[in-house]
Amino acid sequence: MNAGVALDPGAIGKGLAGDIICREFTQAGATGVLANIGGDIVVAGTPGDDYWRIAVANDQRPGSGATLGTIQSEFGGFAVATSSTAKRTWGNGLHHVIDPRTGAMSQTDLIQATVVAPSGWQAESFATAALVLGYAEGTHFLNERGLTHFLVPAPAFSSIN
Repeated sequence: MNAGVALDPGAIGKGLAGDIICREFTQAGATGVLANIGGDIVVAGTPGDDYWRIAVANDQRPGSGATLGTIQSEFGGFAVATSSTAKRTWGNGLHHVIDPRTGAMSQTDLIQATVVAPSGWQAESFATAALVLGYAEGTHFLNERGLTHFLVPAPAFSSIN
């Protein structure tokens, strides 16, 4: 990396940890594994006689039980990750998501981006990228890659659908 550039592997690290856990357990003989690392999910194999079902919480209405949808599949080999400005916040609207283009806190019209991808590290990467890009660019970015996703506009932008 160039001087002055740093990498925070926090989110990607969570996704990668889920990927490693699933791989290790399936290599040890497990037929189905679900790794939940801080709310981000990686699944591998089959869930037995049922489906993998993962409800996507709505961070705009925390604690309400409100969901944006459910990911359902008979087979693993996918991950679901969320990047959000509604959690890990402090002060007056400050949050932990940094825009790598500016090095400053991301100024986004989204409160949440949840992405389904083939691996945990990819789901984490795509969710954070979409959140930073914002609703219009994020939607285009994820659609171009054929990724299932849920984007939640920030309250000031709730007219965007």
